[in-house]
Amino acid sequence: MVDVSIRVSLLNMLARLKEELGVTFLFITHDLALAKYFAWGGRIAVMYVGTIVEVAATPQLISDARHPYTQALLSAVPEADPELTRHKKVVELRSQDIPNLLNLPAGCHFHPRCPLFVEGLCDVKAPELKLVGERHWVSCHVATG
Repeated sequence: MVDVSIRVSLLNMLARLKEELGVTFLFITHDLALAKYFAWGGRIAVMYVGTIVEVAATPQLISDARHPYTQALLSAVPEADPELTRHKKVVELRSQDIPNLLNLPAGCHFHPRCPLFVEGLCDVKAPELKLVGERHWVSCHVATG
């Protein structure tokens, strides 16, 4: 974490290097708003407890997130426009508790928190990362359509 003005300068410098040198960055962050800003012309992979749960082009992921964890993350990103904040869909999780990383739950690791949980499926079988659109992958039994 650095001062906001320094952060913007660093991001602009990285974007310039990306453009001028044609390099690709693997940018790891917990700040989805920052990822959205930096990777608008690229792709974002969202991870939950060390597993990729969704991958898509940044604009597609932001506008059409399919995995409930991605949707929850996006609903938590603060908006500068108060009107957008008032009308933003808030994703209600079943639990706020993050699982013990040394003893992850069986099946989908997100199932104890997932609002789309299906008993006997999500808690038993781990979902595969499946193509659900053009270059859009989701790892979820329920939210693939």
